Amino acid sequence: MIEKYRLGKTSYGGEIYWLEAEKPWEIPALRCVISTGKLRKEEADVEDAISYFNKNPSEAKDLVGRVYRQKHSSVAELSKEGVYLKGVSRLFTFVSWMAIGAPRGIQGVGTEKSLRRVKVKDFVDNGEKGIKELCENSFEMYKELARAGYELEDARYILPLATKTEEIIQVPLGRELGKWSNYLSSLYFTEAGEVGKTLKKLNLEKSGLDISELPSKENYMPLFMRDKIPQRKWLESAKGCSYTPYFDTLVMSIKGSIASFHQQVRDRQERILWPSWEEVVMSDKYVLPSPLKPRSRFIGGIYKTAQDLGEEFWKDSKIESAVFSQPL
Repeated sequence: MIEKYRLGKTSYGGEIYWLEAEKPWEIPALRCVISTGKLRKEEADVEDAISYFNKNPSEAKDLVGRVYRQKHSSVAELSKEGVYLKGVSRLFTFVSWMAIGAPRGIQGVGTEKSLRRVKVKDFVDNGEKGIKELCENSFEMYKELARAGYELEDARYILPLATKTEEIIQVPLGRELGKWSNYLSSLYFTEAGEVGKTLKKLNLEKSGLDISELPSKENYMPLFMRDKIPQRKWLESAKGCSYTPYFDTLVMSIKGSIASFHQQVRDRQERILWPSWEEVVMSDKYVLPSPLKPRSRFIGGIYKTAQDLGEEFWKDSKIESAVFSQPL
């Protein structure tokens, strides 16, 4: 049996829920459903899955077993509790993962709606006309690409970080949930701060502990270039080094999109040296998947709008809007 408790909303309409289950595999089963948006090959959301598994409890265990055998190993990290975040931005879910993973400081697992499999439907409207227009135009192009037969995995690259998604995160009560809530509360984005404060209050009520710890600074993506950690600055200055100032880890050097690196954050456990948001916003380099290149003239217009809008917002000190406008 899975119970869902509503904790509150964000300023942009995102919903925050606490999940409690009778069996340790029930919430991991919800994570399987949220990823694909399907249950028994039919479209389903988390509420549908909760209702179904409560009526058919053995199905939850069977689903987790099947997914684990398919090599999705994190689903086997079982827990009776979890945080369900519905209708939050892709920006929120991106930054929320940065500190999760044992080498990065917070023990936890989770699953997000996969934009490689599930069509997006909405975006965060923060009141900025430019963001709204950018999202509307990006969504129209996204739908056109999907109708033309392009894979969602490729079409998603043009979507701004204001795109709405959802996720289920399982972080142990007490120290770990306390650190994660403190991390979210300390960030420079509205949704993250609001979710963090809500979860900090919940953790105090559930665990009785007022946790003050924060993950190390390595787990933050700094706003400004000047705030990058010294080790990253040294790597960038090293002569003859193939290091690139986009997205790099301590064990490999990669250059790619936010979309692809989002996957790396969730799947890989290395510590990561982050670039600054200033570099991302001000860079005029974007990734265009090879299948989309025949449409580059049209997609390039959306990228150019996002670039111009981001720079304009950044210069006006509208940091969140500048980042919201960045495409995946």
